[in-house]
Amino acid sequence: MALLDAVIMPEWEHRYFSFDGNWSKGEMMGSVRDGLGAECFIHFTKFGAVGKVLSGPSLPNVSDIPKRIPEGFSGFVDEPAFNVSEASFFFWRRYSDDYWSVYPDNLDEYDWLGTLKNGCLSYRLWAESYYERSFPARVVESVYSGLRVTEGDVVELNPAIRLGDLQDDICGILGG
Repeated sequence: MALLDAVIMPEWEHRYFSFDGNWSKGEMMGSVRDGLGAECFIHFTKFGAVGKVLSGPSLPNVSDIPKRIPEGFSGFVDEPAFNVSEASFFFWRRYSDDYWSVYPDNLDEYDWLGTLKNGCLSYRLWAESYYERSFPARVVESVYSGLRVTEGDVVELNPAIRLGDLQDDICGILGG
């Protein structure tokens, strides 16, 4: 999704989805920002993935909640960029876990996160609504599932730019 957003919206500050494949050695970070104050951060480490969402009011006693997050994710808890003191909920999954853990258990309240769990079609429909234009389904599906973008894809998604304009973004997203 971050790769598609980079092509569709070259200005990083206006993107909905972002991803940093070079966050730190052995770590990556993804974010979702809706432009209205809601945000989601996901930190990928050798232990698994951990994240937070802020959408609406922050949890009461949020300073106690990082104690619920497994110890292997202390880098997330301690990282100022994630600002864990402001969150509506937290989620995590160690590679050894069979399921995601969420605190508190209220994911259904955040329908704007649907593009994260409902795949390519959900992303394309969202992008067409958000960016107020249509995108070729085959191109969106190709970039979404292949994690690569060609000059032809760029031209079809955003004729105002060229693949060469995105090299730094692509390297950052894919971790190159």
